[in-house]
Amino acid sequence: MKTKDICLALFVPLAWGGGFTVAKPAVDHFPPIFMLAVVYCVVFLVLSLFSRGPTSTPTRNIILISLFSATLQSAFTFTGLVDLPASVAVLVAQTQVPFAVLFAWIVGAEALNINKVTGIAISLGGLVIVVGLPNHPVAIAPVILILLGAATWGVGQAVIRQFSQDSGARLLKMVALHAVPQLLIISAILEEGQIDSLLQAKTAEWAALLFVSLIGYSVAYAIWFSLLGRNRVDSVTPFVLLMPVAGVVSSAILLQEAVEASTFVGGGVLLLGVGYVVLSDRMSKRVTQELNK
Repeated sequence: MKTKDICLALFVPLAWGGGFTVAKPAVDHFPPIFMLAVVYCVVFLVLSLFSRGPTSTPTRNIILISLFSATLQSAFTFTGLVDLPASVAVLVAQTQVPFAVLFAWIVGAEALNINKVTGIAISLGGLVIVVGLPNHPVAIAPVILILLGAATWGVGQAVIRQFSQDSGARLLKMVALHAVPQLLIISAILEEGQIDSLLQAKTAEWAALLFVSLIGYSVAYAIWFSLLGRNRVDSVTPFVLLMPVAGVVSSAILLQEAVEASTFVGGGVLLLGVGYVVLSDRMSKRVTQELNK
């Protein structure tokens, strides 16, 4: 990777991890599912300025992709964030990588080998430590919601692999467009006080909402997709491991969250498992190449 791309790749997980922290006060004020409808509306408007032209993916496929990779994933994750410390939430959300591997295997898009199974098992062990069992347990219900968000994100990635005929900002723009009405319908059924939250929002809440919309979603994902277009996937993907680090550090600094020792230990084990899932095949190939020389 070029130096410029490395710098951009470093920025993205910082934006995502920081976005979790900044989103915490936002979801404490706005109904979380309604807030996400606003976020995806902003994402669509921003990307419409830079990505134009027709899409190749059929509308029915985009609706399916948006349902899993955006609507359900975001609704579960940010609803869970309401009742969890941001530092714990960002770590639990990293289970989306093992889930993506599992669902890609289920739909036949990728093979599942012993390296990936080992990494998934390590990740689950780390998750148990982060959740705090048996000492200092956190609330289980919001953890389950974030796990459901991670699982639906994994399904979404498998669906993208199977049905998408577009890539990058163009796909994200159309996903955002279809996610908005989906989220508004869910919000109308499950939430209340949407209009009051807009009328009563203060500068801090609007700033948090704009940061999540512009930096955490529009800019970060646009850069991410552009990096994937210029570099090998296995060169870019490892940078995702910096996201929880950014989330834990920023939540401690900005939100004054006390980070338990179990969060550090469990987070390290969870990231070790995620890293093994992401990097194990690449390392195995390098070892094989070296032995064959």
